[in-house]
Amino acid sequence: MYRRKIQNINILITEYDILSNDAVSRLTDIGTVYNYTIRSQDDLLTMAQINGYKFNVLMVGSKFKIKKQIIDYFPNLKFILSPTTGLDHLSIEYCKHKNVLIFSLYGETDFLETISSTAEHTFGLIIALIRKTHEAINDVKRNNWESAKYWGTELKGKKIGILGLGRVGKMIAKYAHSFNMNVVAYDIDKNVYSPYVRLLYHNLYEFLEDLDILTIHVPLKEETKNILTNVEFYSMKRGNCIINTSRGKVVDINDLLFALKEGQVSGAALDVLPNEPKIQEEILDYIQNNSNLLITPHIAGSTYEAREKTDLFVINKFLSAIKN
Repeated sequence: MYRRKIQNINILITEYDILSNDAVSRLTDIGTVYNYTIRSQDDLLTMAQINGYKFNVLMVGSKFKIKKQIIDYFPNLKFILSPTTGLDHLSIEYCKHKNVLIFSLYGETDFLETISSTAEHTFGLIIALIRKTHEAINDVKRNNWESAKYWGTELKGKKIGILGLGRVGKMIAKYAHSFNMNVVAYDIDKNVYSPYVRLLYHNLYEFLEDLDILTIHVPLKEETKNILTNVEFYSMKRGNCIINTSRGKVVDINDLLFALKEGQVSGAALDVLPNEPKIQEEILDYIQNNSNLLITPHIAGSTYEAREKTDLFVINKFLSAIKN
């Protein structure tokens, strides 16, 4: 095991409170770890202005944006460690320009297939939405017992569409098959395959046509930004449900709110928002007065098991590179 402390390696962990203990210990073994109280993007900017020169390694999650302005305050930065699959929180091209190497989970397909947390959370949101469990639980807390108000629908026989048949999409297909659902998918890659998908579409509008449930599992790229707008929502049959645990900006949130208000979409469950951690006033107003929009704070991938495995994987990937 690589345990030698490396001289002059100073490591800043931006989200120290959620890093696994084993990961912190591993980093402490190889360098000097700093823990500042960083609660917001402004906190990070202030800290970087004052202390940024100290650090040559950043360990970051997806909470903070590490863009050009921040990077410029770290003149000695050499490495960024990010145990995430998506990298939209990082300025990748500017990192290349500054010769800053990024170590992440992007493209680590074999390893990521051992992580099931996002798929599990997605399916939990599906069940919560169609069975109205969140409403029923809150009503019991108010000392009510009105079973008839909270009848839901069964998953068996429903048509679920998986937008993006990658790692998570394939897990969802397997889970949905176990519930005896009619599983279809859309992907631009004609070579993707799952034995649990009855039909793989390559035309988005044909795919959307008669779904009961749409679940989204695409990375954020230029071609997937706002891939779902009113045009897509109103090409679907009325009364569908939408789940998004991928990236907030793949859905036009204002169009989704409109479709929910009009009843075109009967319910939605989101683990991601376009400008998180900020929540638009329109979204707050809507969820405070309506029960058909569920939002969780980007926790789909956040389990103790997943966090420990992904933290250590990225750290060991970094150590292997600098050792060699």
